[in-house]
Amino acid sequence: MRSELHIFLIAALGTAALAGCAPPAADQSVAVAPGEAAAPAYVRDLAPADFRDYLLSRTDAFVLDVRQAGEWDDDLGHLDGATLIPAQELESRLAELPQDRSHPIAVYDRIGVRSTTAAQLLTQRGWREVVTIMGGLAAYRRAGL
Repeated sequence: MRSELHIFLIAALGTAALAGCAPPAADQSVAVAPGEAAAPAYVRDLAPADFRDYLLSRTDAFVLDVRQAGEWDDDLGHLDGATLIPAQELESRLAELPQDRSHPIAVYDRIGVRSTTAAQLLTQRGWREVVTIMGGLAAYRRAGL
């Protein structure tokens, strides 16, 4: 009985270890030109001042506001040059984003929750340079930016 339990545990651990080795799902793969290595895709959460510096240095960044339409001109306003696509509509409106998956995208919302989810969706769909503001636009404004 004890050896059967031991074998079961080893098999279960082996299966769990191999589960993380599967290739990404088809919708998460990144198209790469022949001979080009795909850059790893991950979200960078930047402090408000670093986010501002990022936008100043990456003037080509696509700035994405994922708040609701009613928040666009609320007490926090919006960032110059931003495009409003509410987080719940993002998946169905990906065609409105730069289709070059290496194009930088800077995502923000009010407090940093919806933007984190949206940014993760973008990296899952292949965009490789995605940043957010830690604490969202509220933190950005509190920092005097």
